[in-house]
Amino acid sequence: MNSIKTKLIFQKKFLISIILFSLVLVVCTGCKEKAPEKVVQTKSAIGTICTITLYEQNAESLFDEIFAALDLLEQHVSVNIATSDIAKINDAAGTNNPITVNDDTLYILQAAIKYASLTGGAFDPSIGPLVKLWAIGTDKEHVPSQAQIDSAKALVDYTKIQLDPEKKTVYLPVKGMSLDLGGIAKGYAADMIVQILQQHGVSKAIIDLGGNIYAYGAKAPATNTTDAIPWKVGIKNPFDSTGAPIIVASLINKTVVTSGVYERFFIKDGVRYHHLIDRKTGYPEQNGLMSATIITNSSMMADALSTAVFILGKEKGIALLEKLNTESKDSEGVLYDVQGLCVDKDKNITATSNLRLKIAVIDSSFSLE
Repeated sequence: MNSIKTKLIFQKKFLISIILFSLVLVVCTGCKEKAPEKVVQTKSAIGTICTITLYEQNAESLFDEIFAALDLLEQHVSVNIATSDIAKINDAAGTNNPITVNDDTLYILQAAIKYASLTGGAFDPSIGPLVKLWAIGTDKEHVPSQAQIDSAKALVDYTKIQLDPEKKTVYLPVKGMSLDLGGIAKGYAADMIVQILQQHGVSKAIIDLGGNIYAYGAKAPATNTTDAIPWKVGIKNPFDSTGAPIIVASLINKTVVTSGVYERFFIKDGVRYHHLIDRKTGYPEQNGLMSATIITNSSMMADALSTAVFILGKEKGIALLEKLNTESKDSEGVLYDVQGLCVDKDKNITATSNLRLKIAVIDSSFSLE
């Protein structure tokens, strides 16, 4: 009798073990085969529409952290927020009252001055007086008088910006001077998001901050038999920014930033006045370019250089990028790796030597020089 009872107990335990093993097998198999779903979140932040695409199980908490960081950055650097560092600096211009700023504001301004120097002022963070005068993209946009433009031009000079890294202070010595970080802040924000993703061990994501794209990681990792699969990122048609892209670039851990005449503009008497203003003339640059695109590792650098290349024009702009790649080194002593291209009004595409063979022109009405 005892042997029968023992046998039944053994059989029961065996069946339970089989059931438990089956359950574990089902769960583990499901975990192995089911990759994280793509999760997309879009919000308004830093003065633009930001879309983040993640492939993580804990996406919601990551979104919260990312957008909180963007909101905090906007509080520090927005020219339109009265309590921001930038607004305080502008208000204090010419008062002999340096403003103590946050770390991110100081870092962005240090980088902005560096890129202004590298580009001979084609990118200039002190462009604020001209931006405010033209007011492009607002309900006050207009064509100013020449006298107004001349007065505003006299206030634009990045070499006059006074930074004290130890005290973390910034000062503009001439009344009426003002900073505008619209040409670099989104790039910094994208790089900041990349750092957050790295800290959390995220393998891949797509960051889109109002057209500043960062293709983080690879679309699919390398295996023993295949190379990593890059993201395919389209570059807009500057003649029809809502239509199909004209170029496709393959990117892994790269950012692509484009400055173009289609972003913010108004038309007066048949003339398009866009937001890319040349500090030397005081007018929106009219050099035959429709757009300038930069592809590199740093979105902040790409942001500044896309503006600079557009202002310089395709010959000088592309020459600047080629020079950076052969003569200039970053803070770690490594030569820059900057790829770029320009699209002109005749639909000609001019690209740097390190990019020509890496892009696919998919619109036959455009030609790659």
